[in-house]
Amino acid sequence: MVTVFDFSNLVETDELEFKSAQGQHGKGEVPRDFWETYSAFANTNGGTVILGIQENKDYSVNILGIKDIHKVQKALWDSLNDKNKISINLLSNKDVQVENVEGKNVLVITVPRATRHQRPVHTGTNPVTGTYRRNGEGDYKCDAEAVKRMIAESQTDARDSEILEGFWLQDLEESSIVAYRNIFASLRPNDEMSQLDNELFLYRLGVWNKDRLTEKKGLTLAGLLMFGKVRSIYDRLPHYKIDFFEYGENEIDWLDRVSNNDIGVGNLFNFYRRMYPKLVQDLKVPFELDENQRRIDETSVHKALREALTNTIVHADYHGTVGISIKKFKDRFEFCNPGMSRFPINYSLYQGGRSDCRNPSLQKMFRFIGLGEQAGSGFPRIIAAWKEQHYYLPYFSDFPQPEYSLLRLPLLSLIADEITQPLAKYFGRDYFILPPNARMTLAIAFSEGKVTNTRLQQVSESHSKDLTTLLQDLVQQGYLEAEGQRRGTYYHLPESFDSQKFSVNVQKILPDLSDDSLNLSQNPLNLSDDSLNLSQNPLNLSDDSLNLREIASYVSSAGKVSQNTMRQTILALCRIRWLKLSELAELLDRKPNTLQTQYLTTMISEGLLEMMYPNIPNHPQQQYKTVIHENNDNNNFTLFP
Repeated sequence: MVTVFDFSNLVETDELEFKSAQGQHGKGEVPRDFWETYSAFANTNGGTVILGIQENKDYSVNILGIKDIHKVQKALWDSLNDKNKISINLLSNKDVQVENVEGKNVLVITVPRATRHQRPVHTGTNPVTGTYRRNGEGDYKCDAEAVKRMIAESQTDARDSEILEGFWLQDLEESSIVAYRNIFASLRPNDEMSQLDNELFLYRLGVWNKDRLTEKKGLTLAGLLMFGKVRSIYDRLPHYKIDFFEYGENEIDWLDRVSNNDIGVGNLFNFYRRMYPKLVQDLKVPFELDENQRRIDETSVHKALREALTNTIVHADYHGTVGISIKKFKDRFEFCNPGMSRFPINYSLYQGGRSDCRNPSLQKMFRFIGLGEQAGSGFPRIIAAWKEQHYYLPYFSDFPQPEYSLLRLPLLSLIADEITQPLAKYFGRDYFILPPNARMTLAIAFSEGKVTNTRLQQVSESHSKDLTTLLQDLVQQGYLEAEGQRRGTYYHLPESFDSQKFSVNVQKILPDLSDDSLNLSQNPLNLSDDSLNLSQNPLNLSDDSLNLREIASYVSSAGKVSQNTMRQTILALCRIRWLKLSELAELLDRKPNTLQTQYLTTMISEGLLEMMYPNIPNHPQQQYKTVIHENNDNNNFTLFP
């Protein structure tokens, strides 16, 4: 039986469809438009259809139930196995369940996302006229080009290994090959490939190939894209386009641009070499030495951006009508590439371990010079780097019309003063011991005025059901209040929270990704119209010393406290931001030497605290921060005995 809690979990996402399914005589039927929704869910991200519930325009629902539910079940299974009705049956017994809601039986049908080898899932016998996809809350019919791309994706694992008719070594940029071989030799000095002549080297690399059956030789598509002359690439791919834009404060006029039409760019290898330094040139690199006392000149964010750039290039569908677009803003990076992801985004992408690269030959060429990962660990590495910096989590999504994928990497901190101070002033110390997802939820509710399940899916790796649980818990604990019902439900900070009290005028932390705001059909790659620009919205907030003093007040006012209380207070303080020894001593009213010898040194060795300059313990600017581990008691603080 579906409980009230389970039911609300189902109805707060767009991947759900209600159908009254009453039939001509009111006893129930599988409605005709069910199959369009089945096709749309299967070809997009899956979803749930509930027969026996009618949804109203205001998102309220009427529980109608199905009187002859066994007849409807049988009709469903009969049609699922009828090729004239639907191209493939994706369901098993566990996907079709009779549930009782408010005393009436309904049929809950969970449609999984089809694999790319199963797509397109279509109604009837003609994929061109019967293929649908999900867009927001509706189903739309795919055009012939979209169906053609699905069929090509289903039939070919490696689209870039194709041997091209009429293309030869003369179509390659010699300077690109020389530069690549120099990098290859420096990274792999003992690899016997370095001693091969050009043709054999390119054959081993996958640039030049021979068909075993026909013995036909020629350039591969991957080789042409990686090293080709731009004119030759256009001859094979007339819509080929790669762009990098850097924007200033107004996010309208670009400050810098790299394009495949620029002299010396053209192919993917040259594009990568030209634009990667521009991508990372403004990143701050703290002074740090490796074990050989050599300066470390990059951070985990550098590595994450390198991974994002490489992934964009090797996963792109170069047969589409839109190109790669990479944008650098003051507060975020955006990587947009043609083609939707080949497997479901939710858990599989965020957890890693799966790899289904659209262009594996290109991927191999980049891996040979130390760029990119093959085992599906790329995106989790990016997530880890962003968590390390306390940034809002990266957002990845597919857009079906036109087909492209977007990776957005925000440079906005979960622990930025302009966000944490107003919330901490209202909620007190409890705010700082909330888990990161909860603090992010409150931050969005604060800055945008409300937060929804769909909004959280844009910035979190959690499943929509887990996000609903999170939102409901925050309501129960008094952090949020709920308005609306079903899919129209949204959450806001308590009515007693007065944002005007803090003199704050904050725009959206992250641009909204609703269909209206993106206007995809008219401008598929302009994703920055309503983005945040903190410099244009100065925040009139005091510094965080008041919050720090509140946390430290118990220890600083007491003559003596237990060792555990002192340790927990230090962890709570250093969780807010990096703190110097002198700052901790002043906040806690203790001698610096006492704190260093009795607490900090031990807590660092235990992995509870980290140093800003770990290789130089006595660095004059040394600071300390709490190390946050999942499933660790260090994440929870008890500030008073």
